[in-house]
Amino acid sequence: MCSMTLILDPQEYIICRLSPDTQAANIWLPLEGFWSLTRTEEETSLVMQAGNLLPNDAVVESGWRLLHVAGTLDFALVGVLARLTAVLAEAGVSVFALSTYDTDYLLFKEHQRAQALQALQNAGYSLQNAAAAALNPL
Repeated sequence: MCSMTLILDPQEYIICRLSPDTQAANIWLPLEGFWSLTRTEEETSLVMQAGNLLPNDAVVESGWRLLHVAGTLDFALVGVLARLTAVLAEAGVSVFALSTYDTDYLLFKEHQRAQALQALQNAGYSLQNAAAAALNPL
């Protein structure tokens, strides 16, 4: 069983594909909430809460929910993201994964929410919503 706590954000998220030459200065990024901007030679990807302004050429995939591992993960930890994605893959849940300096984030489609959360609970993960986590920080 796993002793990690996962926090579910109540907001809907979007994942966007922008052209690789899109300049970060040309994208309106919110001052609050989670967002991630990644650029490669082939594309620029943007993950953010639904309802924000986007460039006209953005290809948008909507209906995502965001879940993250509570607390700060040590870089020496091995397999955190692998275990999470394995549990969700076994349950038939497709994910979009991101990592930051502190922790790991997973996005899954809203229509698979119940399936994803049940699989994670069955695997021993503790789940909190973001509002409860804010009131009781780890």
